[in-house]
Amino acid sequence: MEIAKIHAGTAIQQHSQYKNYLSLASRLDGVVSKLQMAEQQAKLTPQLAKAANIMAKSFTDTDMVKMTSTMDKFEVQMENLDVRAGVMDSALAGGTQSMTNQDDVDMLMQQVADEHGLEIASQMDAAGMVGSGKVDVADAEVEASEDRLRALRAGVEREAVAAGP
Repeated sequence: MEIAKIHAGTAIQQHSQYKNYLSLASRLDGVVSKLQMAEQQAKLTPQLAKAANIMAKSFTDTDMVKMTSTMDKFEVQMENLDVRAGVMDSALAGGTQSMTNQDDVDMLMQQVADEHGLEIASQMDAAGMVGSGKVDVADAEVEASEDRLRALRAGVEREAVAAGP
């Protein structure tokens, strides 16, 4: 039973470390997203200014062929920006999908316990170990970190849409 207590303590420490890494990953993803958006906006601003100047000249000349050409170039630039934003969104979405699902971990633990005829929760409660209620609090903290990460990403997407066209 002493070995089980040591193993449980190690598992709790590793779970705490996981939460810390998850929180750090959330913060880093937010910073990376903001830096990428700033870089894209910095690249887009001179292009938009150039396009505005060309459009102003086109309007004064009222040459429809030139105006159509300018609008086509502008449309291509906007499509390129949309593609870049889509790639960034898919990369961010792929990062969160790579995390292990807690339900899968719980199912695996229960499967191993069933194979060996163990009742995990009742034995841990009887041994005076941390009850199953503490795990729910840790899961809530992990979910809160994931919610913050989703909120950061949603904010970045809103900024991209606002700065877009």
